[in-house]
Amino acid sequence: MNTNDILQTRRDAAEAYMRKITEPLWRAGEDILCTQEKDTPPEKAKSAFAIKAGRVYRGVLYSYAGGTAESFFAYADETDKKGIPVIRGLRWDAVSGGSVSARVGTDCSGSVVRSWAAAGADVPLVSTLLMCPDNGFLHVGEFSASFDHVSSEEIRANAPEVMYDAYALLQKADAVVCRKNASGHTRLVIGVHVVHNADGSIDPAASYAETLEQTRGFIRREHKSFDEKLGEDVYDICGNVKYTFANLYETGYMPITCRAFTDPAPIPAPAVTDTLDTYDGASLFAGEIRANRLIDAVIMTISDAAGNQLCRMAVPAMRNRKSFDMQLFPTEKRSHVIGQMDADALPSGRYHCRLVCRLSGDINVTVRDFDFVK
Repeated sequence: MNTNDILQTRRDAAEAYMRKITEPLWRAGEDILCTQEKDTPPEKAKSAFAIKAGRVYRGVLYSYAGGTAESFFAYADETDKKGIPVIRGLRWDAVSGGSVSARVGTDCSGSVVRSWAAAGADVPLVSTLLMCPDNGFLHVGEFSASFDHVSSEEIRANAPEVMYDAYALLQKADAVVCRKNASGHTRLVIGVHVVHNADGSIDPAASYAETLEQTRGFIRREHKSFDEKLGEDVYDICGNVKYTFANLYETGYMPITCRAFTDPAPIPAPAVTDTLDTYDGASLFAGEIRANRLIDAVIMTISDAAGNQLCRMAVPAMRNRKSFDMQLFPTEKRSHVIGQMDADALPSGRYHCRLVCRLSGDINVTVRDFDFVK
């Protein structure tokens, strides 16, 4: 495979995963009230948004968890008569609060980083402020901006023509990011259309970048459209929107990419290690799981001697983690996990334990696979 094919394959993989976040439809099986305010129940928050039972939504639910499509759609316990997954059992505190407390759903930077990670890119899952070269988010084009943080003011300090030339260099799976004061946003680029004036300069009003984005804006405005095939409204959480170069410059967006999309050097294969090397019934929740990529969730199952599954629990990892403490199985909040793992309640007998670590991009690695006697 030549260099262009290698890089294009990676970009295709990132776009495909972003579509897994932004495009799927789901139906709310129950009401959920959410907020991004820390340590605050939604009903007491200054700012909250409501998911209403019965509505159809487009895109993974917004939260600061920086999670994946897989962890979100694990809450789909059935599909309705129209074939739409129905989300139930998702507690407000799993999708609310800051990046430390939320476990399910994702935000703008989380969706971009998880999409890049699905293509093998190794960049941290950070806020828009830190999507800068010092953290592996590389500038696209020649313009003046800091390497240790993102600043929309710095982008707008460049001449407009400088930034238009930079936007014209964007390719599929690159991104644009802005940051002003304490607020920021990022979008994944899926295509660029460049129009030139008669003198060869770029026409910023006619040129545009097509993007996929995850944003609170749509859901707060209850942005919706009628789907004739479904015969009902679809409420947007994510969107496919075109932004002109003029708009990108006026709002201070910086074009970025990552090494995986510019350097065809081989990407290390997914690897997961365990701090334990021997197992028994007493060590089910001992040790630490470590990976060379962002962890999505760790799933444990226990079966009896006949192969019948008795217990299963999936525990999402905290945002931006490549390690997982096994003590989270007995200590994590019940609202943050799916299933149960009441190993102490098992009667005496012979059992089998299987532990799987799911990485970004829906890569599942079996870490532990052993028999034990209780």
